[in-house]
Amino acid sequence: MGLSTGILDTIGDTAVVQLLRVAEGFPGQLLAKLEGFNPTGSAEDRSAAAAAAAAAAAADADRHAIYP
Repeated sequence: MGLSTGILDTIGDTAVVQLLRVAEGFPGQLLAKLEGFNPTGSAEDRSAAAAAAAAAAAADADRHAIYP
């Protein structure tokens, strides 16, 4: 996770941390995804970004349409 040039660049790059103390003695890695660090604080950022992009594309297509 590096420096982003805008909020949309952070979508899909949810922080993941390894829980060392909680998983002590556990035979493997225990990881936690920190959805609260997403731009809107939820797991729905990707679907919201896709819906916004689709709406923008539809509006752009409609703007260039020729109606009889």
